[in-house]
Amino acid sequence: MRHKKFFIGLAFLCFIVIGVIFHFRRDIVVAPIRCDVLEADTTFSDSGIKSVYHIMLVDNAPYLEHNIRQCLETYFWKNVCLDSLERYEQYKIYFYRKTKYLTLDFKEGGQYNPVYSHWDNTMDWGNHYADELGTVSYYRRTDGSVCYIVLIYDSGWGIRMLVDTAKSEMYSEDCKNAKSLYRLKMKELKIVDNEI
Repeated sequence: MRHKKFFIGLAFLCFIVIGVIFHFRRDIVVAPIRCDVLEADTTFSDSGIKSVYHIMLVDNAPYLEHNIRQCLETYFWKNVCLDSLERYEQYKIYFYRKTKYLTLDFKEGGQYNPVYSHWDNTMDWGNHYADELGTVSYYRRTDGSVCYIVLIYDSGWGIRMLVDTAKSEMYSEDCKNAKSLYRLKMKELKIVDNEI
């Protein structure tokens, strides 16, 4: 009887360990993220400021915040060239986790399919605060110096009910110009690029 309880306990422990490994598989082996563009725009303001923003849906985002930051920064720097940074005063990418309800069909004001709520099925960004992964932003000042900001939102370790939408971590860097920031990040993230 004692051996039977031991083997049941051991089987249960193995089941839990396998479940944890399966849940955090994207954090154990951090692969490049797969993103789809949900929305993108280039804006020219009356004051002459040129800015670009993208909203990306990430299909395979990890759950640990350090790994999320690494993936978002790597994606940003692999997909933004030095020429773009020198052309635009602001460049920002918003990253969201792709879910059952936040897909490429999302259009604010439309209707969710499948049904999100029978009370109010209207597509609204307010329903997706827990799906926010973070933002990567670049700003060029009038003197040519630049500011680079990474904001990572709480992931709740991959459990939506545990996400604290008020919690976030911010990282920032200032450089004398876009080229020095570009070189710094390429070296730091070990990205090979012919422009540097």
